[in-house]
Amino acid sequence: MKRLSELEKTIYRQWDIINIYKAIVDKYSDSNNSIDLSKEDILNYVLDVNPLFKYYRKERFYGLKESKETYQFIFNFSVKSNFVEPIVYCRSEYNDFEIGGSLINVCRLLRMQDDSPAVDLLPYPVFNTEIEFKKLIGDLYGVYSDMCISVLKSNKR
Repeated sequence: MKRLSELEKTIYRQWDIINIYKAIVDKYSDSNNSIDLSKEDILNYVLDVNPLFKYYRKERFYGLKESKETYQFIFNFSVKSNFVEPIVYCRSEYNDFEIGGSLINVCRLLRMQDDSPAVDLLPYPVFNTEIEFKKLIGDLYGVYSDMCISVLKSNKR
């Protein structure tokens, strides 16, 4: 198991990712219906959130890369059936600092650090309508934005 540095712990505490991601999963957990969104529809929805999103055909995911100060921030997600697998990641352009990853795995790692008895993986958020999908992507983009803010704040210290 990876041990987190003090800087990583500080960022994760500021970010409050476990509670935020759990709230998203709770909000988007009803998988009664399955809708089929085309790649083009999904890309159009995410371009409304941020015009820098791209679809990476080879890897089969949607992604966003941004550089801010000395960091590269990445928000990727894939859509399988009616669930979304989100990945948020940050790395320094000048040293080997990295933080983030699959939100499911990040939450599990943090729970293990706290010796929490419940280290089960949280499920993926699911959507049943186009409207739910748009809201879900907006909420996940908010998680990504919160990570960016937490990393940049920690850099100011």
